[in-house]
Amino acid sequence: MLNIVDILLFTVLYFGIAFSSYLLAPKITSSDKDKKKDNHLYYSWFPSGVHALTSSILVLIKICTEKRDFNGNASDLTKIIAEQSIGYFIHDSIKSEIFHLNDSLMRLHHIFALIGLTSGLMNNYGSHEIAYGLFLAEISNVFFVMRGIMRHLNLKSNKFYLTS
Repeated sequence: MLNIVDILLFTVLYFGIAFSSYLLAPKITSSDKDKKKDNHLYYSWFPSGVHALTSSILVLIKICTEKRDFNGNASDLTKIIAEQSIGYFIHDSIKSEIFHLNDSLMRLHHIFALIGLTSGLMNNYGSHEIAYGLFLAEISNVFFVMRGIMRHLNLKSNKFYLTS
């Protein structure tokens, strides 16, 4: 079952990550033209990276510690994984609309992610399906986010950028 309080707390947590990355990270550009790029870096790339890394680690813990029970009830760890992801997607949807960072494909991505995660938890099934699906989506996102940050910082010649 969904825990609305946990989801709201995770949503606030991701807003906090975005805001603190904006406050603590040095401003890369000073021109108004590049301000939208900076907003995208601080408000999108950093929280997205935290979400991708956190989700991947939590799913790996789940894979290593829980019995593989497809179509089984959602475990407590699965609920935490899904609730923090729902919180992230709510945060990302709101933030992206405020800063005009969304396009129609990203909106569609958020809608389907929210539907998939919430329907599984509301019906208390698909424990491993939720986790494995999220893992497949987020493990590649870790590298995608790192490349985006390096591209923004003009580090395209970096060996990690070239190999990822």
